[in-house]
Amino acid sequence: MMKRVLWIVAIAMLAVSLAVSLGVDLVRVRWEAKNKGFVVLVRADETKGIPLLKLAEAGIGAVAIRASSLREENGLSPTTIHRQGLKAALILDRPFPQGVKIKDQFTFVWEEGNLAPDDPLLIELLNQGSILIQREFTETSLARNLWNAGFHRVVRGHEIPREELLKTSRTAILARWERAVRERGIRALILSPIPGDDPKEILKYYHEVTARIADGGHHLGNLSLPPPEPDWPVAIVFHLGISALVLLVSLNLFGHLPLACLLLSLNVGALALGVRGILLRQIDALLLALLAPTYGGLVLLPHVRSGWRSGARFLLLFSAISLSAGALLGAILAHPAFLVKVAQFRGVKTALLLPPFIGVIIYSRSASWGWLKGLLRSSRDLLGALLLLASIATVTFILLRSGNTDGLVSGVEERVRGLLESLLIARPRFKEFLLGHPLLFLFGAGVCHGQRSERWRPFLIFFGLIGQVSILNTFAHAHTPLLLSLLRTGNGLLLGFVFGMGIYLIAFLMKRVPRCF
Repeated sequence: MMKRVLWIVAIAMLAVSLAVSLGVDLVRVRWEAKNKGFVVLVRADETKGIPLLKLAEAGIGAVAIRASSLREENGLSPTTIHRQGLKAALILDRPFPQGVKIKDQFTFVWEEGNLAPDDPLLIELLNQGSILIQREFTETSLARNLWNAGFHRVVRGHEIPREELLKTSRTAILARWERAVRERGIRALILSPIPGDDPKEILKYYHEVTARIADGGHHLGNLSLPPPEPDWPVAIVFHLGISALVLLVSLNLFGHLPLACLLLSLNVGALALGVRGILLRQIDALLLALLAPTYGGLVLLPHVRSGWRSGARFLLLFSAISLSAGALLGAILAHPAFLVKVAQFRGVKTALLLPPFIGVIIYSRSASWGWLKGLLRSSRDLLGALLLLASIATVTFILLRSGNTDGLVSGVEERVRGLLESLLIARPRFKEFLLGHPLLFLFGAGVCHGQRSERWRPFLIFFGLIGQVSILNTFAHAHTPLLLSLLRTGNGLLLGFVFGMGIYLIAFLMKRVPRCF
């Protein structure tokens, strides 16, 4: 009786959290639809031979001056820049020189040195209303410290290093700029001329970039729209929902200890009394990423049958749980600090690997661990050993690719990515539609089911759950527009279902392959 009451209470709390999350997500979507302004900047030391008026005609909105060059007689001054209808930005590459007027001179500022967050000039600029540009792939500690001090006028910036401009085609460069604005919330584009181009070609390149972004539905200027910030009670509701999920998982794992489950859930809920703000959201987001796939496995694994209908049902129901958790995750991270990536989701690799391992354990409880003995025997065979090594290599590769690892992306993969983007707008993740979803489909369809092949089923559920974790990882990227994340997930699910069904049909035509390998 007590277990049933706890289950009902937990379901109700989780349902309320999901309902509130939909409201928060709708507010976020409306903000993202309006937050279409962008600005294009160039560095003053890269404008030689190009009149400022021509830059403005090419779509350039601001010229950035280094603090170290402000006292040079031949350098551009903010006044000169303003006279041509452009805004001025300041690059803080060293402590600001004394005796130089800064009041109402600089609209934007970014740091390229090792500046302290309490630097007097930086604080003065921010107090005057200057917008801090946090450049992508650079250290965020300064922006984070300033955010914690109350300076929230931050936009995400991106620039392509000169060495990459040299080895990348013009088409690929333009696509990269478009992707940065559309998918990663970039609103400040810091352009550098392509090395070797003359002024005419430089201006043409600048115009192509601004035109490409504008054609995508964005418009120059107007960066003053602040991200929405949910009220503190909303964060409490989300935290209670996560506590309810802890309770549900605990009741499934330890159903004979309902009181201990209740105490565990209350302990997690009490976190909200001592932890607040960004840290609480990071804790809740990580718990959700770990618990949602685990709960999906606990609920759905006991009901797996065989046949393609079972496979489709298993994949779709599991993905529905992951999508619901993704909507809640997107709402938890719908906070200005996450939307401009001053703060971000923590524990990517833990969330990527732990749920698949837990899924294997959940499966093994019902299979009495018999598969493990068969796997140990098969590991002595050459084919079995090769499959084990291939699995380990795959997991290692996925872990390496879970961060910013552009160097691991081959030219062929870049071309495939470009093709998928042109066809589907939002490119689905490879580990979803090529790995996770097809294998989860095959697991649910009962492929590799039988005395001789049972030992390989845990591999299907392990890699299948990586696809579900990847869904949550998509929504953990709060700087990516929510509707784009939904489209990306839907594309991955559709392609993954098609691939899984294709593999199943091949196995069916081969009389379901009486023995696997």
